[in-house]
Amino acid sequence: MKKLFFAAALLVLSLSAYSQKVKKEAELYTKPGVRVLFTIPEGTEVYTGPLTENWYPTSIEIMVRRAEMSGHRIAQGASIFIGGKEVGTMPQQWDVTEVAEAGGKHKDKFRVIIQGYLFKTKIDDGTKPETALEKVIAKKGNITASLSEWISEFRPEKQILPNGTVYILRDKNKSLAGDGIRILLFLKGDNRLTAVVTNNHPLNARFKHVQTEEPFIYHFPFGKPSSGDWEEIEGLVMKFSPL
Repeated sequence: MKKLFFAAALLVLSLSAYSQKVKKEAELYTKPGVRVLFTIPEGTEVYTGPLTENWYPTSIEIMVRRAEMSGHRIAQGASIFIGGKEVGTMPQQWDVTEVAEAGGKHKDKFRVIIQGYLFKTKIDDGTKPETALEKVIAKKGNITASLSEWISEFRPEKQILPNGTVYILRDKNKSLAGDGIRILLFLKGDNRLTAVVTNNHPLNARFKHVQTEEPFIYHFPFGKPSSGDWEEIEGLVMKFSPL
């Protein structure tokens, strides 16, 4: 699994996944509570890692004028754009790992992924797909039947396979290279939920077997999978992951 992203074939898909959003305006900090980089507008989609001591490590795609960047370094005082609108200026120089041309009407700018921290109350919990999925799994009765509402709300990619159906919710604002898997659901045969795979986001829900193969966590509602079933679900993760 550690070689996953190097061995998988890139799958280009046009559907976009619903992502978690910030509640009201949200200050992005350099470190937890240390210094504000800029303010993220209400409703903006972001990527967050697991909550640690009340803070979410957060990534977001922004744009910066070409003239205000040197290589992978954003200049102090550079204007920051989200969704084409200026949201603030950088209080200090800031190095980023990914840079790409914006193109189109924004050809005077670069796209970059910037990382910082958001306080826990700044994330709208109602837009966190893991939280919503935990509620579905916690319901009594037919889990599969309860998934329809989650699928309608978060609009995952749907892939129909000879042996079942895969739903994929992808991480946005994490990387410019491609949107990786955040949640993958595998419904085998006649839509029987067989496995739930998450990327570094454990689910607090009832599963009979949970197994971690970094960076993924595999959740099985009906117990430990056979070697064949395990190979099958690993193969699906590889198939639908970007390089």
